[in-house]
Amino acid sequence: CQCLSARQLLRRPETRLPELVTRGLALETAGESELDLAVLEASVMFEGYIRREEAAVARRKAAEHRRIPAAFEYRGLPGLSREVVERLSTVRPETLGQAGRIPGVTPAAVAILAHHLGA
Repeated sequence: CQCLSARQLLRRPETRLPELVTRGLALETAGESELDLAVLEASVMFEGYIRREEAAVARRKAAEHRRIPAAFEYRGLPGLSREVVERLSTVRPETLGQAGRIPGVTPAAVAILAHHLGA
């Protein structure tokens, strides 16, 4: 469809950049090498996924430094296994980042902890 831009067409899984070039709908690619075109194609095709992942990384970075109160009680938090409660209670991490680096403490457990801390 001529009403869609080359960028919009390239987001469709069945569309490839060489096909757009042959149809005269190429993105601004003058003087680009094949490798550059492949990178351009991938960045357009996956820009939505990349944007979501960048947002998730930013949230994780912010949570990394979220402090855990010294007297925080891990027992009784729904979703935490006895093993995780025991490890957290023994180590007493100061931040969510430290909690996530304790062997046996899963990312899911850190997410539960973050939820209860309001992070």
